Amino acid sequence: MANDTLDARGSVGVTGQLTGFIVRGGPGGGTVERFDPTGPKYPAPGAAVRKAPRWWRLKNGLRKILYGEAFVPLVVGAVKLCRSRAVRSVPVLGNLIAGSFGALGLAVGELRGFVTHADGSVTDYGVLGYHLVVTAGKNFIASTFDNTAEPETLKFHGFGTGATAAAVTDTALQTELTTQYAVANTRPTGSQSHATNVYTTAATLSPSTTVAITEWGLLTQASNAGGTLLDHQIFASVGLSSVDSFTVSYAFSIN
Repeated sequence: MANDTLDARGSVGVTGQLTGFIVRGGPGGGTVERFDPTGPKYPAPGAAVRKAPRWWRLKNGLRKILYGEAFVPLVVGAVKLCRSRAVRSVPVLGNLIAGSFGALGLAVGELRGFVTHADGSVTDYGVLGYHLVVTAGKNFIASTFDNTAEPETLKFHGFGTGATAAAVTDTALQTELTTQYAVANTRPTGSQSHATNVYTTAATLSPSTTVAITEWGLLTQASNAGGTLLDHQIFASVGLSSVDSFTVSYAFSIN
């Protein structure tokens, strides 16, 4: 215990949520225990953790820049700054900024993931992507206000192999898994929790065969035959064997 270190971090400008992890054996320790009260319990205590391969991080990082996802936290942070007391204190211009840009309401989806291997080791892929809350999802949320839809049904996690960039007009995954799901044609059901302005749901995919996952979506039904899509995200390929499991945690924040 004397050589352990505790690292606590926040997700600045997106969710404001604090997470932490303990490095066993000091700064150069070989195992990590991570704690996230609203997300998946990953990795398991004592699990050996490694980052995603460098090539994957580079490829997915370039994809985020190309499609503008990398700038989402900056945009959210800028809007929050416009609401601050410091900005409002600026004569004339401060109220103009706060009353225009500061009045914007932003809904942001952040997807994180990690793979647990057969030997118990974990590959942490970090942030897979930001957004894309699609038009069908926005319409669904609006319909919950007059009780024609139930928001708690947004807990089913779809996985697929489509690679075309997500678009706001999407209503389904491009190439969703079928028999590769642990229960054929059935999406994993996610846990549900919320803290302040953030709704979090986490689920684990345990494929029945080898598959390369490149897309994810949050939907309103377990069957892959339909359901309303809230968020659709594409990311660099995450390869899985039938003995691996892929856990994702999705945080939907209203800023």
